[in-house]
Amino acid sequence: MKNLFVCLIAISSTLSLASEAPQMTLITKGSYRVEVPPMKCPPGAMCAPVSDLVLSLPLNGCLDSSVVTYKIENLKNAQRKFVISALNISNPKSATARCIVAPTDVKRIRIHGAFLTKESVQIEFLQSIAE
Repeated sequence: MKNLFVCLIAISSTLSLASEAPQMTLITKGSYRVEVPPMKCPPGAMCAPVSDLVLSLPLNGCLDSSVVTYKIENLKNAQRKFVISALNISNPKSATARCIVAPTDVKRIRIHGAFLTKESVQIEFLQSIAE
């Protein structure tokens, strides 16, 4: 009988943990900007060019977070296409939290070896997991 009681406690605690597991949904839109950070080269040295692609992603809840992966495709005329896969990771505490502004997450992708501009970048967000 004692073993059955311990087993029931273990099952119920596992069920309560499973119900609070974070859910993940695909983020299919967002905004972006391109930044060129100031170079910190010692005098007389040659530094490689660097650009940052800064993504602003909408979240579903105030306490949610996101994770981003990407693929870069080189196009004609020195343009680059970024295929973005972004997931919203929900936090169960977001259900009771109040947002003052729309929840967003900012992700920075550092691109070495190029000075990029907004005109030289194309962004495509995956619209489904199967792509």
